[in-house]
Amino acid sequence: MQRINLVSNKGEKFSYYHCDEFRIGSGAMGEVFKGWYTDNPEQKVAIKKVYNRHAENPQIRNRARHEASLFIYHPNLIKMLGYCEFDRSRGPVYIISELVRGETINKSVRDADPAARANMVSGMMYSVLDALQCLHTQNPPVWHRDLKPSNIMVENGRVVKVMDLGIATSDGISLGTLEGRGFGTYPYAPPEQITGQRSLINATSDLYSAGVTFYELLTGVNPFDGGSDVDIMEKQITMPLPYNRSIPKPLFRVLLKATAKKQTDRYQTAADFKAAIMKAVNKGNGGLSVNLTVLYCVVGALALLLLLIIVLIIIR
Repeated sequence: MQRINLVSNKGEKFSYYHCDEFRIGSGAMGEVFKGWYTDNPEQKVAIKKVYNRHAENPQIRNRARHEASLFIYHPNLIKMLGYCEFDRSRGPVYIISELVRGETINKSVRDADPAARANMVSGMMYSVLDALQCLHTQNPPVWHRDLKPSNIMVENGRVVKVMDLGIATSDGISLGTLEGRGFGTYPYAPPEQITGQRSLINATSDLYSAGVTFYELLTGVNPFDGGSDVDIMEKQITMPLPYNRSIPKPLFRVLLKATAKKQTDRYQTAADFKAAIMKAVNKGNGGLSVNLTVLYCVVGALALLLLLIIVLIIIR
């Protein structure tokens, strides 16, 4: 069991054991380990080590530094703590962040009661959109570019955290496309990102991905997934969002706007998207209340009529 001691670019000291027991995840670019503040072992952190085969790539090193430098504090965003590299141009790179204990959002809602699912998922999406609004209103704005269920965690069953800013980019900062990841994840990526039009990527691009994510959380299926990468890309560019009966119609109309192929037809801010969801949810709940009220009135009238008939029979 090898203990690794790190000093971040902010001068803070961290440690972790590089072994399977402490590994909590892995991806295309690196492995994530559970670590701790060296001077306070009770305070845990997550340490992502970029794979050695990627660490020598200058673009990847720059992106790792950029991801770790996004010190944006919001309750629904993962908190970055810094990075460590023993040499500026070569060798391993470590990205250090808060440790989020929980499960991905799709797992969190998987067993939800179908009758309550829309309200439950909508509540979680409010937090996701709050996080995006925070990113998009930075100076300069930050675009996530890879929003999807596996990049959203739910901690303690209630706190939503948007994760993985690995291909996030700031407006006016060009970091290039790394190992194809600049395109995001095809089943969630908007047309302008699929076609590589980086200059067009903005807040509406993340909101498109949020719309697809919302659809999947409501239905359990991704509307654009299936087939080859080329098939998926073609669907994203040309196919409108298909209707699914498990989505309340007011919410489906919101999703149609969020996932419009033309950026100008989408919601322009995460706050606008959130407000539209809230209005749709309230409309749906209000409609249900009205229907129940009518039902109660009808039942009450019938009961009164029945009582009147009984009284008349007794009198006669």
